[in-house]
Amino acid sequence: MRNYIAEGLGFKLWLPSDWHEYEMEPGHKGRVFSPYQNDFTTCISAEKFKLKYPVKEDDIKTLREGFKNGLKSMKGVRTAY
Repeated sequence: MRNYIAEGLGFKLWLPSDWHEYEMEPGHKGRVFSPYQNDFTTCISAEKFKLKYPVKEDDIKTLREGFKNGLKSMKGVRTAY
């Protein structure tokens, strides 16, 4: 595993060490990662974008719960936090 730090993009994530990294299409600020070279059938993408409205401190708990519930709803996904 490796800790990928996206300097200037504002995010970091843990990835398998042998996954391939790709840039997103123009107009997107993020990266795509896949265990296969030139095949995005299995991949994860991470992108930073600004919300249309501000997030308040009171929103953080709800956002985290929604994120965790979204991950739990996907079959075969394992998380550690």
